[in-house]
Amino acid sequence: MNAKPNISLFLRLALVGGSILLCCAVVELGWRVYLFHFACRDHLYKWARLYDVPREQQLYSEHPYLPYVLSPGYRNAAGTNRVNALGYRGDEITRQKPKGTYRIVCLGGSTTWGALEDYKLSYPYLLQKDLCERYGHPEVQVVNGGVSGYTTYESLLNLELRALDLSPDLILVYHAVNDAKSRLVPPERYTGDNAGYRRSLRVHYSFLEHSLFLHYLFVQWGWSETNSLERMARRPGVEIPKGASKEEKTRMLMEVVRKNPPLYFERNLRDIVAVARANGAKVMLTSWAYTTENGGDMATPWYRAMVGEHNAISRRLAKQLGTYFYDFAMQMPPDAKYWKDSMHMSEAGAPVKADLFARYIANHILSATP
Repeated sequence: MNAKPNISLFLRLALVGGSILLCCAVVELGWRVYLFHFACRDHLYKWARLYDVPREQQLYSEHPYLPYVLSPGYRNAAGTNRVNALGYRGDEITRQKPKGTYRIVCLGGSTTWGALEDYKLSYPYLLQKDLCERYGHPEVQVVNGGVSGYTTYESLLNLELRALDLSPDLILVYHAVNDAKSRLVPPERYTGDNAGYRRSLRVHYSFLEHSLFLHYLFVQWGWSETNSLERMARRPGVEIPKGASKEEKTRMLMEVVRKNPPLYFERNLRDIVAVARANGAKVMLTSWAYTTENGGDMATPWYRAMVGEHNAISRRLAKQLGTYFYDFAMQMPPDAKYWKDSMHMSEAGAPVKADLFARYIANHILSATP
């Protein structure tokens, strides 16, 4: 007598389950149609899995020795952001330096690469323009060797493995804050190979993320990483207990800063100078500028302390090693209008930064070059 109700219940459950699966399939199909046929490139890159994004639309690529590099030939949808065939942000150049050219390679992280979408607003591009047009040095070519997230560890390798092939005459090093980030790790993980901060680049998605709609939801909810190789190549830093007060957080991080001194930042700068000189290039070290008017990382005492230490090291090393040093931090105005955030230049600030660098290079380096 109970057979009919049980069958009826089973059918109703099957109908409900089938309806749910059908709805999920329709949503998934609709989402895929939107992503691959209607979404803008930024949304496709943000919400699809990395291997679903066409290679030419990916800003970063894997590399056998560096955590990641800029993808040769990359273009954004508007064409304002581009990477040349050699993997440097900007216009096309030849690997072999043209005769009579004075080539400058700028090393650094995002504050060298430039945080504005138009590559013509990056300071290396504007530096070349200033040196050629304003200071009368048409022989100068400036290469943007900056990559977002790079520390002096990566810039040292980038110099040895890639930039030296360009036969640079001058290496301009602009570093501080990313090396500060690499110090904010548990002291037992703070080692000379930077393995406490860097990790092998492994792009991994859970089984459920075979559904692109679920992947989208996971990204929105913070359960899955966005398609940033720069972020995927970093390990988590010091963990602050939930509920810690501002004072407790400051005390804990300042203690980490004390226990993780800038030994490797200094070593890497020394090695950059040595490698460049051994290959016939001069080196220009600089202090690193920031503003506290826009909040952000540089409004915190631990970041200011570390950047202050790094700037002092750059100044001291330049004197010890007899290389060029420009105290950019003392010259760059801190007014908020020149800054996009606490460390990256705005559209108004990038030309100011470029001109300050150009003036120093023209007056102290190029004037003494035969």
